[in-house]
Amino acid sequence: MSRLAKLLVQPPGVDTAPVDLDSVPDDHCFVCKTIYNTVDDPDDPEEQPESPVQIHPCNHILGERCLDQWIATCKPIPNCPMCRVELTVAPPVEEPFITKILLAIANLSWFQIQDRLVGDLVHIFRDLNGIGTSWNGAVSAARGRNLRLPEAGTIVCYSAIGATANMAIMSSIPMNIFTGILYLFHANTSVVSRFHRYYNAAFIINSLAYVLVVACIMGVILYQSRLLRNHR
Repeated sequence: MSRLAKLLVQPPGVDTAPVDLDSVPDDHCFVCKTIYNTVDDPDDPEEQPESPVQIHPCNHILGERCLDQWIATCKPIPNCPMCRVELTVAPPVEEPFITKILLAIANLSWFQIQDRLVGDLVHIFRDLNGIGTSWNGAVSAARGRNLRLPEAGTIVCYSAIGATANMAIMSSIPMNIFTGILYLFHANTSVVSRFHRYYNAAFIINSLAYVLVVACIMGVILYQSRLLRNHR
């Protein structure tokens, strides 16, 4: 299996099946005595309620969190905490590709994300300066004919800079805004809860401000290009 394929596949786990709470003979887990559909810490928004699951092949029913804790202590061969029979291992399950992307973004710190945003702007300004400098000869010749033009360093090829700005926006902004909105509206889901330290309303505002800066740069470029065409 390729490295990419391994990243997109969850490790195998114990084969379990959800159980209807009404069909469970007891209202609590037989092992840990936790009552189903309750949480240990009501003040913790990330804690999921205990739910009953049936394990195979023995078909015993116990709490899902209790089972996870038990399996973590009985590696490498998982067994039932009630009868000690070896449990059936479920086949690997492929996760959606977008989940892997979001988890990869979650591993970035706030400062790394900020550096990437600032880095995009730095590259745009470098392109502005570099392309403007390459136009020095043409600007000097135009001024020799007494044309009213801006400074040489600010005369740029707006189509080339437009492509640069578009690449910067396409590479960073959409995913940043998407993950921020995802956190705001779905912060209780198991995947998105891992982003709560990084994505919030301030981050969305920061991304929108970045788009505004790029739009202002493009406006200046188009305005100067129009001046250049009017004086030809």
